[in-house]
Amino acid sequence: MKLIEQNPFRILGIAVNATAKELAGNMGKKKLLDIGKEVSFPLDLPNTLSQIQRTAADMDAANAAINQPQDKVKHSLFWFAVPSNSLGNEAYNHLLEGNTDKAVELFSRCPSWESKLCLSTIFLQNGNYADALSNIANVIDIHCNDLCMSVVGQTYTTTPDDLWQQYLAMLTNEIDASMLLGSVSNTTVPSAIAEKLRTMAIDSPIADIDKAIATAKSVDADNASAQLKAGETLMNDTKQPLTTLKKLIGTTDLRYSRVADKLAKQILQCSINYFNNIEGENRTIINNALHLGNYAQSIAVGKMALDHIKHNVDILKQKLENLPPEGVEVEVTAIMNALRSFASKPDKIEHSVILLNTTKPHLQNMKAKLGATNAYYLKISTQVVASALHKLIEEVNHAQRERDLFAGSSEFGWSVSDAHLNLLWATRVKEAVTAAWNAIKKMDAFDMEKDFKSNRYKPNKKTLRSMCSQLDIPTGEWSWGCIINCIIWGFLVIFVIALAMAKN
Repeated sequence: MKLIEQNPFRILGIAVNATAKELAGNMGKKKLLDIGKEVSFPLDLPNTLSQIQRTAADMDAANAAINQPQDKVKHSLFWFAVPSNSLGNEAYNHLLEGNTDKAVELFSRCPSWESKLCLSTIFLQNGNYADALSNIANVIDIHCNDLCMSVVGQTYTTTPDDLWQQYLAMLTNEIDASMLLGSVSNTTVPSAIAEKLRTMAIDSPIADIDKAIATAKSVDADNASAQLKAGETLMNDTKQPLTTLKKLIGTTDLRYSRVADKLAKQILQCSINYFNNIEGENRTIINNALHLGNYAQSIAVGKMALDHIKHNVDILKQKLENLPPEGVEVEVTAIMNALRSFASKPDKIEHSVILLNTTKPHLQNMKAKLGATNAYYLKISTQVVASALHKLIEEVNHAQRERDLFAGSSEFGWSVSDAHLNLLWATRVKEAVTAAWNAIKKMDAFDMEKDFKSNRYKPNKKTLRSMCSQLDIPTGEWSWGCIINCIIWGFLVIFVIALAMAKN
C-alpha cells in the first residue's frame, strides 16, 4: 500500500527513530543519484515491499514531507522503528534480511512500542487490518508520548485522540472505512476505534454521494445530452456508496433515507431535463429517460419522494405505451399528420372523405404488419373513423338547422315563401345526408374497436339510414321489406311459368 511503500521514511532509507546523523548520511548519498547511479538502503526491504525507484528529487520531497514535527509523527505511524531491546533488535534484523515470518514471530514476543509499530506495519501491508489496528492501538493509546519523544524529541506533543484522528484519516483515504470496519468485528481492536471507523464508514459514502449530486447539479440544465450523461454517471458512481451505506445502517435510518431521496430526486431531475430539452419523442428517447426514472424510483425511500418520482415515471410509461409498435412508425406518422391537418379544417363531409382516402393505405399496411386484432392498430383506425364521423355528424346537424337561417334571410330584403323555404332546406339536407351516407359506406371498410363500433358508429349509421329512407335516398342496402317482396314476386313468377308449362 502507498502509505508504506511510498512512505517518506522509506524513500530516505531510515527508521522512524533514526538519528539526525543517520538522516544526513543517507541524504549525502543523493549526489550519486545526480550522476546516474542507483542508491539502495537496507530498509528498502525489496523482499517484503515492491521495488523502489529513487531519484534525487524524490529524496528532497521526502525530506520536506517530514520536516515538520506533526508530519514526521503521522508518517511514522506507517513505517518501522528500531527496537532498543535485544529480542526486538533480533526481529528487526530478520526483517531487513527479508525473513518476515521470523520477524513477526519475534516481534510478537516483544512488548516494546517499536515492535508493536513494526508488527502493525507488516500486518497492514499484508492486509491483516484487525491485527494491524490492534498493534497500532498499543502504540497510540499507551506509548503516544514515547513515540513522539523518539521520533521528534521534546519539541512536539500530541494526544492519543489526535493521533488516532490522523492515523485513521490517512488510512481510510487508501482503504475503505467499511472494509476496515468489517475486518475488526469481534477482535481485540478497542471498541472506541471500531466506533470511530463506523462513523467514518457511514460518513464516507454519504460524502461521496453528496459530491456526486453536486457535480450533476452543476451540469447545464438546458443541454439534453449532457443531462442524460450526468444522470447516468450519477447513477453508476453512487451505486456502490449507496449499497455500502445500506449495509451499514439500513434503509430505516434517517441518514440513509435523506441521502437516498436526495440522490433519487437529482437522478429524476436529470431525466426530466433530458426529456424536456431533446428534440422529438421516440422509443429510444423515452427509454433513456425512463431508465433513469425507474432507477430513481427503486432507491427512493420517503413517501413524498416516491410519489413525485412515480408521477413522472408514470407519465413516461404512458408515453411509451402510446408509441406505435416497432415497424409501423412511418405509417403512424403519416396518419397522425393527416389527423392534425384534418382537425384544422371546417366541419365538412368532404374533409372526412379526404381523411378516409388518405389514411386507408397506411392503415392497410399497419394491418398487414400487426394483424387485424392488434390493439394499437384498432386504436388508430378507430381514431380515424371517429374523427371523420364527427365532421360528418356536424355537417348533417348543421344542415338540419339551416331552415332557420333561410327564414332569417328576409331581414336582408328577400321574400321567401314557406314552400320555397322548405324546398331549399330539404334540398340542402338531402345533399348533406347523401354525402354522409356515401362517406359512412367508406367507413364500413375500416376496422374499429368493439365498444366504439357498437356504442357510437352503429347507432349513428342507423340514424343516417333512417334519414335516407325518409328522404328517398337510395342506400344500396337490402331492407327486410325488399327481401320479402322479392321472395313473393319470385314465387309468383315461378307459379306463372309453371302454369304456362302445364297448358302446353
